[in-house]
Amino acid sequence: MDFAVIVDNARPIVIAMALKILGAIAIYIIGRWLIGIAGNLLTRALERQKIEPTVVRYIGNTLTVALNILLVIGILGYFGVETTSFAALIAALGIAIGAAWGGLLSNFAAGVFILVLRPFKEGDYVLAGEVEGTVRSIGLFTTTLDTPDNVNTMVGNAKVMNGTIKNYSHNPFRRVELTAQLDHTVDPDDAVARLKAALPAIANVLTDPAPTVEILTFNDRGPVLAVRPFVHTDHYWQVYFDTNKYTRDLRRGRLPGAGIPRAPSHGVNYLLVGTPPAHQPIFFNQTKGTIMGLLDGMLGNVLGGMLGGGQQGAQGQSPLIRMALQMLQQNGGLQGMLAKFQQAGYGDQAQSWVGTGQNMPISPDALSKIFGQGQLGQIAQQLGMSHDDAAGGLAQMLPGVVDQMTPNGQIPDNDIVAQTLALLQKGR
Repeated sequence: MDFAVIVDNARPIVIAMALKILGAIAIYIIGRWLIGIAGNLLTRALERQKIEPTVVRYIGNTLTVALNILLVIGILGYFGVETTSFAALIAALGIAIGAAWGGLLSNFAAGVFILVLRPFKEGDYVLAGEVEGTVRSIGLFTTTLDTPDNVNTMVGNAKVMNGTIKNYSHNPFRRVELTAQLDHTVDPDDAVARLKAALPAIANVLTDPAPTVEILTFNDRGPVLAVRPFVHTDHYWQVYFDTNKYTRDLRRGRLPGAGIPRAPSHGVNYLLVGTPPAHQPIFFNQTKGTIMGLLDGMLGNVLGGMLGGGQQGAQGQSPLIRMALQMLQQNGGLQGMLAKFQQAGYGDQAQSWVGTGQNMPISPDALSKIFGQGQLGQIAQQLGMSHDDAAGGLAQMLPGVVDQMTPNGQIPDNDIVAQTLALLQKGR
């Protein structure tokens, strides 16, 4: 066949195909332009209605994807492709993708529900999907939060919707939960009144509703107060820490009022506010009942706290307390003990037991150096124990015993050592 004839026959087909291609390109360009206009119009309309920005983006993206699919199907139909078979192919593809991406699609579905139900919005401080932080964005598949330690964390929307969501920013204020430990000698009504008067002075504490201070429970050291100021979420941690500082300063007498006694610490500082009733000295008087209360405190608190045996286990260890009291008595009481420790270079340890801070430890070797081998050995023989056991037991007991006898950081005037030792030796 002549080549010229072939060219003549192919020319109409090529021209028609070229025109179709040019038409498809024109349709695609115009279609994309129209899709962009439609997306922008919809976005502006939603923004004028003050719709959540995340919802606006979601609806705009969904519309753009749907219109682009329709545009492609229209172009394929323009070329004569059977769109019904193409639709079937898309459906089969959707099933395969759905089976392979089940987890992602569940995140997608959960994202839709988050945008519709709106349990939180961007900028809220929430606990969602076991992650706590500030919401930065809500996507189709994940929600992004900044945690308090400034870590950007993405949580799957399915996990968010399947768990408990706490929105700390939804209500206009929230309550700070704190507790304050009182000593059994402190008047709780006085402590409550002092705290209620001090809390409104803390910056950003709300006056409506007013802070609440009530007795929460009781333990072996005394009443425990619930201290609950109210605050806007943005200032929660500032008020939390400042309330602790105010309570500490109130206990130490740095704020208007009186100096506040503390609970026996035994190496642990307890939050304590309040003053003792006017008719009752802080810890000591000349009555047998008060000395018995002190002795019970030593047995229950010193030994129970240090050995973990509670009151019953402590009763069996009372010889250790007797040994500590005998050492104090033989060395001039509390004042003599302080002087002896100071001379031996261990004055800081002894002062910490008398003071209101944390008790510093003392080693058995240091006690042997301070009191001497003979004195320790004599008491150990009386109690039927070895020298090492006596030194080790005294190192454990002595800080707590001195701490119990000086609850206000001051040495009492009366001979509390002799009275307590005499009561203990009589078996109460």
